[in-house]
Amino acid sequence: ARQQTEFTNTVARILGPARFADFERAQDSAFRDIFEVTQNNHVPKESAIKVYDIRQLAAEEAGRIRNDTSLDDAARQQRLEQMQAEVQKAVADALGAAAYRDYLSGSGRWLTNTTRL
Repeated sequence: ARQQTEFTNTVARILGPARFADFERAQDSAFRDIFEVTQNNHVPKESAIKVYDIRQLAAEEAGRIRNDTSLDDAARQQRLEQMQAEVQKAVADALGAAAYRDYLSGSGRWLTNTTRL
């Protein structure tokens, strides 16, 4: 663990903040899938980053909703469905119609079932 931390710190220092963020995202297959769709559909890299960030935030929020003991099952389901609709719209807006369809039919299936994030 210590060696991994030292390696990560060294890479971060060499690459600088922006390139290190790119390096970290490139290690995640979820980002690589999004990036491939954006490349195939001639969508800017910034859109891939935006969708990746949306996915990360959606997963965190889904976890918070699932663990919220102040909600009953019906309210929890309603919040997850509302979040899912908002996330789908945000991703569709970021990717554009063609890339969104491609992503949804491949690794973007998480968009139709946020409860599994």
